[in-house]
Amino acid sequence: MATLDVWIVHRSAVLGLSWPKDVADLCGVEPAALAPLAAGDLRRVGRSARGYLARALKVSVRDIEALAAGRIAWIDDARRVEADWLRPAMPRPPARGAARPCKPSHGIPILGRILGTGRVEHDETWTPEDGRRLAFRYSGVADPFALQLQASLPPHQAGSILVFQTVLPGQLRAGDLSLITCGERETETELGIVYDRAADALWRRTVGVMGGDPKRVQLADILRSARVIGSHI
Repeated sequence: MATLDVWIVHRSAVLGLSWPKDVADLCGVEPAALAPLAAGDLRRVGRSARGYLARALKVSVRDIEALAAGRIAWIDDARRVEADWLRPAMPRPPARGAARPCKPSHGIPILGRILGTGRVEHDETWTPEDGRRLAFRYSGVADPFALQLQASLPPHQAGSILVFQTVLPGQLRAGDLSLITCGERETETELGIVYDRAADALWRRTVGVMGGDPKRVQLADILRSARVIGSHI
């Protein structure tokens, strides 16, 4: 198991930063403020400095704390959390145009289904040549995709096809019917409703869990997100 100090030096090099000078400059603190990390000691680093460090190294504070506590062995080089993606003030995507009929071969790909539990089940055999498509287009929306509801979700009835636009986690707002993926597997994608949001998290309820309490989801833990922009029978 790697120690926090070993990972920090490695991560800094991966990002082209010198440790501790460049990292301290990005954090806006003196190198001395990060000195305890040379011994792998996170306890003597304040919460705000941890946040600056996480932004500089493009991970979440939760990642760094888990590594320091030994709950994880390493933070992979591919793990990148861009702070700008998570800003609650990030503007919404541009307004979409109306749905317009088109040739089926040019339509929106229907990539799978949403089960009654709210989980997404993808069609592994879908191909651009012969995969199912919705014979509509949305002007101004890049790469929309669709999923078919297996159970009713008022006002959408079972069998309806929901169209999604990929957005950044920081663009999700209260009231959005949205998909989020919080794990590496596509089966960990769920449909839910955003109830509220904080600077770094969403309060969200999976639609398949009727009557369940909203759960807090850290924005930094969301790998992919999308919101509903249309529904078709």
